[in-house]
Amino acid sequence: MLFRSNGISGLHAVLFGGVYWLLLGGDLVWAALAASLAGAALAFLPWNWGRHARVFLGDSGSYLIGSLVGLLALATLVRSGSVLMALAPVSIYLVDVVVTVFLRVKRGRPLMTAHRDHVYQRLVDAGLAHSTVSVMVAGFSSVACVIALLLADKQAPPVVALAALGLVWAAYLMLRRLRRLGEM
Repeated sequence: MLFRSNGISGLHAVLFGGVYWLLLGGDLVWAALAASLAGAALAFLPWNWGRHARVFLGDSGSYLIGSLVGLLALATLVRSGSVLMALAPVSIYLVDVVVTVFLRVKRGRPLMTAHRDHVYQRLVDAGLAHSTVSVMVAGFSSVACVIALLLADKQAPPVVALAALGLVWAAYLMLRRLRRLGEM
């Protein structure tokens, strides 16, 4: 049984690299790192997409992407001074992790064992194709990225942006429940 959804990490690396490239465009080194992440992930994605994926990131590849995204978020925080702008692009993943850990602790499940409790895993287990799940999760992440870009351009006040992100997070967390209702 697969624990990741084919294409989800590569698709998000393209998305996050592109958004952090836009957010950090005034700093050549950070913008180049972000653009490199997006480009490398875009080149990798065709080999990791759909049900016939042949190449997988593995833990090392996932850790590398996570580390780069974390560095880019930190650079965005330092440059902008906005925690919300820095974390909005990755907030779907962060909310999923926090809620999953909270629910596992609440239910008395061990934190250090493998599980299938993340929203994207539950969607795959419900029968959705890996590519469908990857695009759905990337869609929610894209909305969060747009909110970060609106914050950067001063188009959205932080309170409004946080409220909008809250709605996106709630809708994302409800995906598994909505999928189950659709089967009735």
